[in-house]
Amino acid sequence: DDGEGDDGEDDDEEGDDDDDNSARDQDGKKRIWPVKVQKLSNGARVTYSDGSREELVDGNFSRRNASGRIVENRRARGSDLARMRAYFSRATPRAQKTAPVVKSRAVKASYRGQNIDILYANGWREQITSGRFMLTDTFGRVVTSRRATQADRNRLNRFRN
Repeated sequence: DDGEGDDGEDDDEEGDDDDDNSARDQDGKKRIWPVKVQKLSNGARVTYSDGSREELVDGNFSRRNASGRIVENRRARGSDLARMRAYFSRATPRAQKTAPVVKSRAVKASYRGQNIDILYANGWREQITSGRFMLTDTFGRVVTSRRATQADRNRLNRFRN
């Protein structure tokens, strides 16, 4: 075992004869796994062992290679949301899941004419646009969409200076 790559001996205890320390699956393809899972104010980001990453921001999905170049960019699908949720459930300790008492504060409030947009620290967003109230969760999924009421306007106007 001399650490010299393709010499017929396994140099990195993985049962293969190569220079890198990357695991391989049964088909010989390089196996990647999530190494960092981040919750963003308006979505989520997963960084993989090969340096690539996936982002789900405001209902849009993007995949970047290790050098940061966008490989895929499209509207998020249900499978993207499910995959991100699965990564978060594995990364979140059980104790945190049982105590979801999180009070959030508004971090950004925008007012333009009759339109109101409030973004909270936990990533949720409340909007009134063209007379419609919309509540979206951290992953950009619409939780509530209905005609805005005066109570909605009063509640969202409390952030106005």
